[in-house]
Amino acid sequence: MKQIDEYVNSVYANLDGTEAEELKEEMRAHLLQAAQELMAEGKTEEEAVKIAVERFGDERMIRGQVAEYFQIPRMFAVNVLRAAIVFATLGILLGCLFAYNEYQLTGEREHVKQQALEVLSIGPEISEESKRELVKIAAAAPQIKSLEISLANTNPADADLIYQEPFKHVMYWNAAMGEAVSDGIWDVRISYEHYQLGWINSIMVCLVIYWVLFAIWAIMQAYRTRKLRIFWIVAISLFNIPAYLVYRARH
Repeated sequence: MKQIDEYVNSVYANLDGTEAEELKEEMRAHLLQAAQELMAEGKTEEEAVKIAVERFGDERMIRGQVAEYFQIPRMFAVNVLRAAIVFATLGILLGCLFAYNEYQLTGEREHVKQQALEVLSIGPEISEESKRELVKIAAAAPQIKSLEISLANTNPADADLIYQEPFKHVMYWNAAMGEAVSDGIWDVRISYEHYQLGWINSIMVCLVIYWVLFAIWAIMQAYRTRKLRIFWIVAISLFNIPAYLVYRARH
């Protein structure tokens, strides 16, 4: 019946997807059944269709309700995807900043060690002036928390120079790490404050949030096809984008 088809198509205008098609067919079947029952009561086809449509409800009101039904989950899905992209981008940016920061700090530590060896190159003894120079070198690098100088192959406890700055450990954020270098005469050991743990934790938090949000979005999109199975929910949750692309390719 053409009038019923026009009514249903008008209600579901601009809506697509498996779910919309199923609801359209359900509405069409309901209207056809109502019209056939009215025709069985003696109404003409035109009268039966008109009454069935009128009983179903005002076209604009029904269209608004249907649009709202689809709009809310769509907007939610869009916002979830946007949030996932934001956290993924933030994680990548933090990763780039971490790599750049690590490059800068590594260069600074190497510079401190090389400067210390240059000062020590005068011989197997450290003058008071050399000690002051070494302390000055270490103090100029904020990340350096301690500097120890001792003759090569001797007990580190018998260090000729020990410079130390206070270090405050913050759980899950920073840590004290050490490096050493030797020229065969002197051993130079430094400890420094490293924020690798904080950087990595921040990056991981961003990427985990992205992973969860994208999985939610992908599962919502897959659910709209009415062919979602537990297998695909698990696959998308574990493998994220690749699993979703495979699902889309197969459905």
